Amino acid sequence: MSLDERLRRSLRGSAGAVDPDPQENLEAVRRKNRRLVTRHRIAQATLAAAAVVAVVLVAPRVIDFARSVHPVQPASPTPTALPTSSSTHRDPLEGEWRQVATCQDIVYTLTRIGAAPWIPQQLKRQEGAAKPPPKNDPCKGAPATFVRIARFHDGHLLLFDSPQEQVAGRPGLNALYTVVDDHTFTIVSAPGDHNLSGEFRFTYRIVGDQLRIDLLQDDRDVSTAFEVAPFVRVG
Repeated sequence: MSLDERLRRSLRGSAGAVDPDPQENLEAVRRKNRRLVTRHRIAQATLAAAAVVAVVLVAPRVIDFARSVHPVQPASPTPTALPTSSSTHRDPLEGEWRQVATCQDIVYTLTRIGAAPWIPQQLKRQEGAAKPPPKNDPCKGAPATFVRIARFHDGHLLLFDSPQEQVAGRPGLNALYTVVDDHTFTIVSAPGDHNLSGEFRFTYRIVGDQLRIDLLQDDRDVSTAFEVAPFVRVG
């Protein structure tokens, strides 16, 4: 082999060693880019996780600080109407009541309470008669019925022994009453009225429009006025 041939071969080998393979270089570049992309994504994920942790840890302190600077005012309660005396203590006796009794009712009541000897005198006063009826027939000549009106209003009781007294505005009893509970009340004479000797206590019960009153003491006049028959509401 000639010297020239050997030189040419040597030069080609040297050139092959110096000139890199393009395909191999391209693959190397791609691997490097993938590593960079992976590192970038990991960095982004790390930053996002750190941000979430920071929000979780810091947010309550920020809220507490904001509340300390601007405290939340409690909502004002809804205004409610103040109870009135009429709504909290309704008077079950309030109104006008009418009692219709017979002579026999009066006789029975006075006998029941042990006041039979006073029946003629009581009927005389009740009827407005000139003299008492006979003891053996106390209802002889008596009216068919006796009508009495009781007017309860705002602690004041007016008792009219007849419709005529009501028309004339002259009550037979002017008293002050107090409702103790749902079945008891008391009365005393109003200033200027002297029909009652002290305080009288009653039980009462109302069924529908009917009022039944029972005296808890012994007094024939008061018993005759309230116990001889039930009252019926008329106003």
